[in-house]
Amino acid sequence: MINLTPAAILELQRLTHQQTDSPPVQVRLGIQAGSCADWTYIFVPTTVIEEEDIQISHGGFTLVINQANLSLLNELTIDYAEDLLGGAFRYQNPNAVYTCDCGNSFSTTMPETVHESQLASDSSAQ
Repeated sequence: MINLTPAAILELQRLTHQQTDSPPVQVRLGIQAGSCADWTYIFVPTTVIEEEDIQISHGGFTLVINQANLSLLNELTIDYAEDLLGGAFRYQNPNAVYTCDCGNSFSTTMPETVHESQLASDSSAQ
């Protein structure tokens, strides 16, 4: 299961209303290889549904997720928070062993060199 906090749902509603008069109700959630760690989150409005996608209704939106990504996204919680640098979606992934300081990328294995603050158990402070 994927969880969206009320703050994340409100921000999605705000963003989709800015883009069109008729906001898309489908949001693609996925991962792609690369960035600071092994995987980077993808979280964007979409109108395309592929054969291998599953759809999960949540908070007035339909999350569209490629089945191949489910094992790395299971039990993911997506929040939205603002700080002095601006607002951003925040990801809390129990499958992550390591989370980059940027908060948008993660790994399921421990890199050879890692700072203590980057351990996934400390990622809730991001």
